Amino acid sequence: MRYPKAVLFDLYDTLTYDDRRLYEEKVNTCARICNVLPEEFAAAWKSLVVESNLGKFPKTEDRVRAVLKKLG
Repeated sequence: MRYPKAVLFDLYDTLTYDDRRLYEEKVNTCARICNVLPEEFAAAWKSLVVESNLGKFPKTEDRVRAVLKKLG
């Protein structure tokens, strides 16, 4: 019997679902704490998606530190 070498899953909006309203509330709260515009915080967060998905940030705290560094 041959077994597959890999199995791919579509994570976002298939295995998990992000509530857009809750996401925006989180962005607004984080932006307020960082004293930046929500758009600035969101852009910094999103700019690290690839690195995050590749495991560069083992913990959420690591990604938050990287976002804060980007925001100065």
